[in-house]
Amino acid sequence: MEDYRILTDILGIEDYFGDMDFKMAGTSKGITALQADIKIPGLPLKVVMEAIQQASVAKKEILQIMNKKIAKPRENRKENSPVIETVQVPLSKRTRFVGPGGYNLKKLQAETGVTVSQLDEEIFSVFAPTPSAMQEAREFISDLCKDDQDFQLEFGAIYTATITEIR
Repeated sequence: MEDYRILTDILGIEDYFGDMDFKMAGTSKGITALQADIKIPGLPLKVVMEAIQQASVAKKEILQIMNKKIAKPRENRKENSPVIETVQVPLSKRTRFVGPGGYNLKKLQAETGVTVSQLDEEIFSVFAPTPSAMQEAREFISDLCKDDQDFQLEFGAIYTATITEIR
């Protein structure tokens, strides 16, 4: 591969016509991500190294332009910025929280617009598009997980109960 051209842009127009689609992201300290779709066999390392070099120069220029507009993160978040929180649901209440076939989670997501992901057995991540949606989700989750009983059962104690169903 003797004759080649490397086009550096931020529009993505070369995605359809070139032999390689190469993307790079990063900070002023370095590269955070690389992605390459190579459409020809045997791409020389020299071409890849040159693409990285050109992308690094372009990244530096773009970061300088961005820093002129806003050099550091805002002190305060916008009113309607997305919110992410973690919620701990004890194992004893997880069935009630999720619901049969995930019904309660689906209802929570449909009614409030949040997205819920399970991180481990007791921890769920809740992403809300706005703080008000997060507040609605908190109330929904609180209602689902509240204790129906005012007392805690004691280990070793004997309780009288009526069996109403066997599964």
